[in-house]
Formats: sequence, C-alpha cells, structure tokens
Amino acid sequence: MAKQKSPEEVKAYKAYQKYISSPEFEAVRSAVFQRDGYRCVCCGRTEQDVNSKGKPYKLNAHHCSYQHLGEHNQAEIDDVHTLCNLCHLDIHMNRANYQRFKFTEEWIKKANEKSDK
Repeated sequence: MAKQKSPEEVKAYKAYQKYISSPEFEAVRSAVFQRDGYRCVCCGRTEQDVNSKGKPYKLNAHHCSYQHLGEHNQAEIDDVHTLCNLCHLDIHMNRANYQRFKFTEEWIKKANEKSDK
C-alpha cells in the first residue's frame, strides 16, 4: 500500500510541477536536450521514433537528484538527463530507484519556502 503524502510533500510536489513548467526550466530542458543530441541517454530513442502503435516517443528532462533543482544553472543542467517517456517511467516505477529520486526533506522545505513568497 502506498504511503500517504504529507501536506508538506503535496505542497512541494505542486511547487515542483510549477517549476518544471516555467520558462527557467524550459531553458534547462533545452540545454540538456541539445547536449544529449535530442535522444534518450538510456536507449537512444528520439522523438522521430515511434512505438508499436505508431505514436512518437516523447523526450523528458529527468533530474538525477534534486540537489540542484531550481537553480537553473550549469550545476542543474549537469544533473538533468534526456530520457524517453518509457525509460523515464521505468526509472520512477522501479522501487529500487524510489529512494534515489524522491524529494529530500531539505528540498521540500526549500520549495515550500519559495512557494510561500
């Protein structure tokens, strides 16, 4: 059974969603996609590749950690990698990866402080 998220975690997740939709993160995403040659660093797929249903794969910008999240600088760019939607889903759905990619208490506090301003 999935653990219930605390109000602080819910608030931080909303702040994260807002950030990854921001123009600041769009600049990070663009720099990462360009650096990675517009292909998934795990499997090599591009947005020109299609799945068995004829639908194109989507590229995602994935934070390897949340250590530099929101800095929109070279450190954040270095911490983000291009993944296709399938590889990205696999990373987040694999329980062994969950601890590596969950928000840290420090980031939750930082995100909530920013969203309160």
